[in-house]
Amino acid sequence: KIITDGVSGISHGDDGTPRKTLFPRGAARDIVRAMAIKESREIVIEASPEEILDVIADFEAMPEWSEPHQSAEILDTGADGRPSKVKMKVKVAGITDQQVVAYTWGDNQVSWELVSSAQQKAQDGKSVLVPKGDSTLVKFDLLADPN
Repeated sequence: KIITDGVSGISHGDDGTPRKTLFPRGAARDIVRAMAIKESREIVIEASPEEILDVIADFEAMPEWSEPHQSAEILDTGADGRPSKVKMKVKVAGITDQQVVAYTWGDNQVSWELVSSAQQKAQDGKSVLVPKGDSTLVKFDLLADPN
């Protein structure tokens, strides 16, 4: 359940299990329509940083809970066992893109950089997770240039 800002995030079902919803479904659509954008958001999610990072790292399940993601394939895995390079097919605002994205995982954070894309020139992002009792503050930064 989101505590602040009204942005969709991970919520828990009645049985206490986290649901796999990280970011608003329309957010990616806004990226495609812009020339180059820089977006920063902060949300509080009722889950631990570890639970949130596990959801982010589960790329193969992403098409089940993220409408824009039509497919995802892990190409490389780092020494920590987390995906380091992922190929994704993403459809946003009627435009389908094949992307390869490189991920770097750290203590309570993940960052990513676009390796290749048919539709984007650049994309860099970072999520920093700050424990707040039973919840986590997620600081999300994205820089994207779709042209």
